[in-house]
Amino acid sequence: MRTTKCFLLAAIVVALAFAFSSCSSDSSPTGPGGSSPSVEGGGSSGGGGSSGGGSSSSVGYVCGSIDHGGETYETVAVESQTWLKRNLNVAPGDGCGRSWCYRNDPANCAIYGRLYNWAAAMNLPNKCNDNSSNPARSSYDPDCAISSPYHQGLCPVGFHIPTSAEWDALGGAVGHRTAGKHLKAQEGWQDCGPEGSENSYSCEDTYGFAALPGGYYNNSYSFSGFSGAGSRGQWWSASERDSDTYYGYAYFQSMNDDDDEISVSSHGKIHGTSVRCVKDD
Repeated sequence: MRTTKCFLLAAIVVALAFAFSSCSSDSSPTGPGGSSPSVEGGGSSGGGGSSGGGSSSSVGYVCGSIDHGGETYETVAVESQTWLKRNLNVAPGDGCGRSWCYRNDPANCAIYGRLYNWAAAMNLPNKCNDNSSNPARSSYDPDCAISSPYHQGLCPVGFHIPTSAEWDALGGAVGHRTAGKHLKAQEGWQDCGPEGSENSYSCEDTYGFAALPGGYYNNSYSFSGFSGAGSRGQWWSASERDSDTYYGYAYFQSMNDDDDEISVSSHGKIHGTSVRCVKDD
């Protein structure tokens, strides 16, 4: 009997070791100062109107690295999601005019990743910036179909472009109204830094997500130009604005250096916006 018990105990230890071998705790797994992450409120991780959420179980864990398109990406787990730890920096393989380095400087791509129009990020034809994936819409184009439940786009195999709902779940896991300060990198933002710094606003990077302000590219027909690097980050979702009026729009998330929030909005698919990939379930 003792031999059987020892064997079972050994098996459990091996199983636990295997379960944790793929994810090691991040450099600040319990938040700044070694305490549990301080996340305001106690709302659920779902609805966008929640005032808070998250707990020590939401702490980020580094889960190895992935090679993709000549780049190596670390991954980070937050709650039930695993994300690439930096913005995508893979050039679409079908020519120019679909992605940009900020101010056309390759050094900015190395820091912030590329800025993509929506169709490029989704690895769809450029005409999908003006057309819809929804057969019920007058602007429907079958070439613009979005895979369900996951659309890989330019992400590595096993990862995909997050939907608005997945971004919302991330925000809920780390405190909706203060999610921005917990997701932003401690350095690289103009007017925010870690608690105790001289900056006016907080960038805590509590979970190792390390969001950086890559700015955006305004690619409208009347004006084009780069703006916001250092102060604003924007990230595409796979979710279109489902409307005959706004068929050329898709949703994105944004963070600014001068507030603690992560916000959702929509704009034209033609504009250059950063991409973060999330792992398939």
